Amino acid sequence: MKRIAAVQMASGPQLGANLCEAGRLIARAAAAGAGMVVLPENFALMGMRDEDTLDIRETDGEGRIQEFLSEQARRNNVWLVAGSVPLAAKADDKYRAACLVYNERGERVARYDKIHLFDVSLEESGERYTESHTIEAGEQAV
Repeated sequence: MKRIAAVQMASGPQLGANLCEAGRLIARAAAAGAGMVVLPENFALMGMRDEDTLDIRETDGEGRIQEFLSEQARRNNVWLVAGSVPLAAKADDKYRAACLVYNERGERVARYDKIHLFDVSLEESGERYTESHTIEAGEQAV
């Protein structure tokens, strides 16, 4: 029986380092018998500012992150669910947080753009999170 592996990783502000770590963890999960590997949101980059992700957004269907995902799925013979990949949005100052799914041949078989964005203000601590500042919401469930 094949397993599903949920990858946990502490992404940082360096795209290359994050992809390297994700690749290591995908290979480890596949070696342990996973047939599907699920990466977390923001696996490719956890920037110092929300706007940092704008610098790495890609055109749908091409780019370093998407090529990496396709290759990892193919190389490790697994279905790969990429928690979120920053793709170009309609608005120039935003991106789409797209969950991409690749089959074991490295073919992309699904794309879901995050619909419900995380916007919250915490009165007690004064903390504020506003994904809608840099993320353009999707419109369709997949």
